[in-house]
Amino acid sequence: TVVLNDVDHEVLYKILKNRFSSVVLGKKMDFRAYGIDIDFSDEALYDLAGRAALEKTGARGLLSVFENLLIKYEKTLPSLHNVKTLLVDRDLVQNPGKKLNEMLVSDSIKGFQSDFFVRHNILLTFDDEAVTKIQLRAAEQRSSFSRVCEDLFHDYSYALKLLKLDRFTISGAAVDNPTAFIEQFVRDNYRREEESSQPPAAQ
Repeated sequence: TVVLNDVDHEVLYKILKNRFSSVVLGKKMDFRAYGIDIDFSDEALYDLAGRAALEKTGARGLLSVFENLLIKYEKTLPSLHNVKTLLVDRDLVQNPGKKLNEMLVSDSIKGFQSDFFVRHNILLTFDDEAVTKIQLRAAEQRSSFSRVCEDLFHDYSYALKLLKLDRFTISGAAVDNPTAFIEQFVRDNYRREEESSQPPAAQ
């Protein structure tokens, strides 16, 4: 008769912290094959060790926990153009779906920004409200963030070049009504220029 003792949380954490941990090194090699450098914070490793301890399958539970957490990342991130590093921290461990979605949105924004800059030499940025509204439109239309941006702002380059601007921030109001917003923006700019060019009133 052989009695097996459960491998506890602390022991599993020490296994992961070992520089030769096959689980951690294996995941690093898997992602490196896609050109992505993955790293793990100590807090993330501790939380993952805790999850593995709950499975009560010893060190084998570590591999299962890592696979369950990272499988969607491993399938999704290689198709993104702007993701070359991945830090697995406590926030990612606790909110994997949210963090992956944030990475998808960030990559899509960077892709649209890069394409717009190459074509027009203008850097577009987005405030938080704009990002949220574009995400909602993309979900409703079953489209991508960049596709929605292209539909909404494809004619902004003409107005921005007219104003000799090399950067512009898209706001939530611009997402609501892009044509009216940019037209008003142009009018306001011209009015300010006219007011600043007026000679001072005689005393």
